[in-house]
Amino acid sequence: TTHSIVDLCRASKPSDHPSSSMAATNIKVYIRVRPGKAAEGFKADTEKGILSFNLPEASSEYDVNNQKRTHTFQFDGVLGMQVKQQEVLDAVARPVIQDVLNGVNGTIFAYGQTGSGKTFTITGEAENYEDRGLIPRTLRLMFEAFRKGPAQY
Repeated sequence: TTHSIVDLCRASKPSDHPSSSMAATNIKVYIRVRPGKAAEGFKADTEKGILSFNLPEASSEYDVNNQKRTHTFQFDGVLGMQVKQQEVLDAVARPVIQDVLNGVNGTIFAYGQTGSGKTFTITGEAENYEDRGLIPRTLRLMFEAFRKGPAQY
C-alpha cells in the first residue's frame, strides 16, 4: 500500500520594514497525511509531530534487505488524516499571514508526489465552501485586516 503525504513548509524572515521586529515564525515544516487507508506499520503522532514507519523484514511490496526497520521523522506539526482545511490555515498559514501584515516576508509552499493532495491543500474545491484551500482563506484574512482600519501595507 502506498501512503501519500504532503509537506507544507512555511518560512519567514525579518524585513527592513521599520514596523517589523523579528518574525514570529521561522522555517517550519508541517506534514499533512492524505486521507485513505493507513499503510501497515505507519503511525502518525499529531501531538508530538512524529511520523514513524515500521517495515516488516519480508514484504511482497518491496525486496530490500534493510537492517533498519523503523524510521522516525520529526516535524513542527503533523496534520492527521481527518484535519479540516480551516485547521490547516490556523496551524500553517495564520502565523505567516500575521508576519506579512507586520511587514515581514513570508512563503508557504506545498511539496509532494503527484496525487498527494497539494492542489487541494493550497486551492481547495470550488463546490464546497468548507473545502476552500489556503489561497482563498488567506486572501479573505488579509482583506479583513485591510478593512479594519488605517494601516500602511
